[in-house]
Amino acid sequence: MVTAGRMSVLEFVGYAVAQVVGAILGAGVICVIASGKADYALATNGLGQNG
Repeated sequence: MVTAGRMSVLEFVGYAVAQVVGAILGAGVICVIASGKADYALATNGLGQNG
């Protein structure tokens, strides 16, 4: 987006930080929801991995 001229470098940094923070918060929400399941263990089941 920066190279296309659609946003400045400062806007991109804010965008990238917001994406990372959102991903961390989203993973936290999934962990809280999944931890309510009786047989769930983060080390065994992980967070959304296939296989």
